[in-house]
Amino acid sequence: MSLYANAQDHTYISGKVMVDGKPIEGVHVFNKTGFNGGITSKEGFFEIKAKAQDTLLFSSISYKMKEVIITNRLIHQRNITVQMTPIVYELDEVVIRPYHLSGFLEHDMKEMDQNTPTASSLGLPNANVPAMSYSEKKIYSLRNHNGVLFALINGISGRTKKNNKIIAIIRKQDSLKKVKSYYQDSLFVNALKIPHSHIDGFMYYCEADSSFQKIIESENKLIIWEFLTRKSTAYRQLLRGEDHKRSEQK
Repeated sequence: MSLYANAQDHTYISGKVMVDGKPIEGVHVFNKTGFNGGITSKEGFFEIKAKAQDTLLFSSISYKMKEVIITNRLIHQRNITVQMTPIVYELDEVVIRPYHLSGFLEHDMKEMDQNTPTASSLGLPNANVPAMSYSEKKIYSLRNHNGVLFALINGISGRTKKNNKIIAIIRKQDSLKKVKSYYQDSLFVNALKIPHSHIDGFMYYCEADSSFQKIIESENKLIIWEFLTRKSTAYRQLLRGEDHKRSEQK
């Protein structure tokens, strides 16, 4: 069979997912084109059926999602290494007030001035405006170019395009958190039969479906639950396939 024919047919692509030279276990590998997938082993290895021009999505709760387009070179290479990037979570803001606290709660509560001035009582501008969430602050900082000149420079350097990608990732993560807040984990485990340790992976599996974002935007919890129910069946089959494959390897 010619090399060209091989590149056009489905084949198994195997590889290893790494971060800082170490393998990552439990990364979900999903073929967005072929709608099949798997999960990396303890050693970071994976194997997935794919063909040229398929797009593989690598996702894990602690790392940024990564897409890899399968080329003819990767098909002939067979074994590939995928480098993931950790998500850095920053601490929320800490407000230090000059109360000269002693560390003893009962004593400090008596000594504290109960009429502490607030932004509202001082008449400060925007005092009653709700505080932005961490995600909103992040998006604002990425979009605030400080004038036309900086916007032009960012556009030429490619920073604007990169920032837009980061904003898209932040919004996707916020959407997934929003959906999870609608339902308790026990519903995922008992109703959808999703193991508790795989709930986050299941959410990323759903996010790979292009229709999921529009369904989230509807904010209709019944429609969202119906979607999750449909996707849970395919996801459970995916997990069973991975368990079977690992049992055969043993």
